Parts: sequence; structure tokens; C-alpha cells
Amino acid sequence: MGNKMKNTVLVVEDEHDIRELLEYNLTRDGFNVRAVETGEQALTAVTTMPPDLILLDLMLPGIDG
Repeated sequence: MGNKMKNTVLVVEDEHDIRELLEYNLTRDGFNVRAVETGEQALTAVTTMPPDLILLDLMLPGIDG
């Protein structure tokens, strides 16, 4: 078997229940998931370790999507 890398998904969602549900389902489907709750945290996450995909809530407090 070859070395299989997991794709990384950054979930940016301020509502805890939605963020947790997305993180659970994506992890179960084999993705490496990082989840944050603010736009500021998302900017930091993107610059420190760029994800393959971002799921972004458009209506965030502070810096929105």
C-alpha cells in the first residue's frame, strides 16, 4: 500500500454545535480537520499551516467570512 496523505480542512464556524458536527463528520470521512470560531483565528490558521480546503461561515463576529 502507498503512503496516503489526508487532506486538511479548516472549519471556520462560530456556532459550537455546527462546528462540532462538521468536525465529527469530516474526521469520520477521513479528513484531517482543524476548527476555529473566529475570522481572526482563521487568518492565523491559514498563515501558519495552509489547509487544502476552507469551510467558512459568512456571518462571523469581528472579521466575517
